[in-house]
Amino acid sequence: MKQKILLPRILCVHGGGSNAAIFHAQTRFIRHALRDHFEFVFVDAPFECDAGPGVLPAFEGCGPYFRWTALKKGEDEGAAAWKVLRRLVEGPGSERIVGLLGFSQGVRAVMGLLLRQQAALYPTARTSPMRLRFAVCAMGGEGHPLRLADMRLDEAIRIPTIHVHGTQDYILPQSKRLLKRNFDQSSVKVLTVDASHHLPKRMDENARLADMMLEAWLSGGGNEAFEGDLFARAQNNCLATTRREETQGVLIECA
Repeated sequence: MKQKILLPRILCVHGGGSNAAIFHAQTRFIRHALRDHFEFVFVDAPFECDAGPGVLPAFEGCGPYFRWTALKKGEDEGAAAWKVLRRLVEGPGSERIVGLLGFSQGVRAVMGLLLRQQAALYPTARTSPMRLRFAVCAMGGEGHPLRLADMRLDEAIRIPTIHVHGTQDYILPQSKRLLKRNFDQSSVKVLTVDASHHLPKRMDENARLADMMLEAWLSGGGNEAFEGDLFARAQNNCLATTRREETQGVLIECA
């Protein structure tokens, strides 16, 4: 029997007023471009809300909709976000999640995850449950990273990131300020696309984004990710599946 090849996974973090299923549809072009290289995992944010900008009318009736930031004063948005993200990045199968793709408000959660990995929370990098090699920050607005642990939020993010900016995006100035204030400029790359506040739709732009993501993955040693003990662990974990699963706000699309 031919051994199943386990692809590395990218955790996709939707924007405000959306959900995992909607973001799955919105990422169809980049998923298609990378279908032979990655699997994609989607998760619902913790706070229910109204549909966000650009969600209606295309996704009318596709709720409930969620956001990453709290609407009520006193709610701990960092703790709530960590509760839904932790089982994916530190639970069974977490060794397969090697990258992040965040859109709009979801970029704040992505930044929190990157800072959490970057912080000295574990004795050595090898003992950390998270093994993120890169992240895509698409159309992120201003705002501090979500505090997913007792960590500094003023530290520059050094893990390689790709920033997607839309020439017609109404929050483009905010996206540029976000990049400048929160990221080590030596580890960032920018892709400017002909788009408003949505992921790129043109074939050439998605091809370029796919190339940049693969370059970031491979330059970080991605070609060795599932050799030896990591591959054996990935084979045996409960997320090693051959179908699309949808449980508890998590959507996993497998090869």
